[in-house]
Amino acid sequence: MKKDTWPMAVVGVFALAATLLFRPQPAMTQGQYLGVQTCSTSACHQKSTKPGAPAAFTSWQKDPHSVAFSGGGTSQGQKEGLSGAKAAGIAKKMGIADPKTSDKCLKCHAGGVGPNGVSQKMDLSKDNLQDGVQCESCHGPGAKFKDVHQKDHKAALANGMMDLLAPGAAGKQCMACHSTKDIGPDYIKAGHPDQGASFDFAKNADKIKHWGGTMGADGTYHPK
Repeated sequence: MKKDTWPMAVVGVFALAATLLFRPQPAMTQGQYLGVQTCSTSACHQKSTKPGAPAAFTSWQKDPHSVAFSGGGTSQGQKEGLSGAKAAGIAKKMGIADPKTSDKCLKCHAGGVGPNGVSQKMDLSKDNLQDGVQCESCHGPGAKFKDVHQKDHKAALANGMMDLLAPGAAGKQCMACHSTKDIGPDYIKAGHPDQGASFDFAKNADKIKHWGGTMGADGTYHPK
């Protein structure tokens, strides 16, 4: 290499390194959904974090929400999820080519609930869709509040965690996907279960309980 050209080569290398180091991170790691594996470590929710509360992760593993996308066995029996024949039949009647890739289905079978209570598809990788309705579906995207939510509740709320301790808030999160209004008449006409017509919030909350305290019929959480 000629002496008068090597400084430019060095500058080029540093410029490339700076580009790689400082370019924006993808949404998965930039303050969005992290996936259930982040919550499930032995130091976190694989164990009980409050007296009288079951371990949240192991409770979720038995919960139908965990197989809402993939289908499988749960504490409430076998569930099909979006991978089953029933989902395919409903999708066909609605003109949906594949329920496993349609936003119309993913918003509640592998989705979250935004601050306005409206369900939305998660910004997750294809592999993480297998988690179905997981921790962040109800608690909010965890990247910004993961490190503070066990220590400082107010700081966690300021960083995107949903305030499920507010009156009626837990119920609002659930009903964003379980109400007749949000399921929609087209889904119900095509054969989707109309859970909203007879959805007993207190009864169903007890089936998926992973918290201490009780849940009221209006969807308000009451700590012990």
